[in-house]
Parts: sequence; structure tokens; C-alpha cells
Amino acid sequence: MPDDRTVTAHSREQVVGRLRELSADSPKHTRDHRLHGAKQILYWLETFPGATWQQRWRNSTAYDRLRGWHPCHHRR
Repeated sequence: MPDDRTVTAHSREQVVGRLRELSADSPKHTRDHRLHGAKQILYWLETFPGATWQQRWRNSTAYDRLRGWHPCHHRR
């Protein structure tokens, strides 16, 4: 199993290639939909600073908006 930090440093092409491999058994429509969505997210993440996808996510506007979205975060 690769180290998470290594995986988050993969190029966009590597990430899409891995998703293509993982989706190989899915119906074509599902696979195409996943790949399209992943590419859109990766292109968007590339607009933020960072050397890894994780750093870019943390620097994105989505990170602050989505923190604490899960209901269990509101329990005391």
C-alpha cells in the first residue's frame, strides 16, 4: 500500500489513470461519469497552491466550507 503522502503527490494523469483502473469493472456510463467528475475536481484543485492534492484541498475554499458538515461533528 503506498504512503498517503506519495499518492497525494501523484500527477493529475496518474490519479485519473488509477481511477480508470479502479473503475474498469463498472458500466461505461458510470466510469465515464466518475472520470469526468474527477478531472473537473483535479483541474479546479490545480488553481490552489500546494505540492500535493491534500495541500491544495486544504488551501481551497471548499475546505473551510465543508469542515464540520457531518452531523456527528455537532454532537457534544
